Amino acid sequence: IILQTYSEIFLAKSGPNRVQTWVDGVCRYNTEEGLRALLMQTHGHFMDESDGEDSLDPWSPAAMATRIRESQSIEQCKIVVGSDDKMSSPEQAHRLASLLGLSTGPNSLEHEEHEILCSFKIIEGCGHAVPMEEMRLWREDLLSFLN
Repeated sequence: IILQTYSEIFLAKSGPNRVQTWVDGVCRYNTEEGLRALLMQTHGHFMDESDGEDSLDPWSPAAMATRIRESQSIEQCKIVVGSDDKMSSPEQAHRLASLLGLSTGPNSLEHEEHEILCSFKIIEGCGHAVPMEEMRLWREDLLSFLN
């Protein structure tokens, strides 16, 4: 999980002792069965071409995104993904944005009636944990979005 969460560059900079501490923590506080269930629920069929509004799993990201879009409960959102994300690729994140009824192109803003105003951004050189790998860039980007 750790190798899938962070970019290779970030892991190399962190060093083997720090990575081992993370591995030990994941093993100590989780069961194998629980981790497998989490990964399968979230990423097992995350954005297969067949996964969409008709998904049989009501808790798949695609099904949840559809419910959010249909509820019209949010007006704005920000989707940030690392270019080296192995758990949710930039293509999958963009598909999630599309399921939410968001922009059709990366790094763009579009707003149509009954759609969500969305900002989509790819952070180069990051894995799945963008807030940890590029915390300053992520924080500045988030603050800009919130303001």
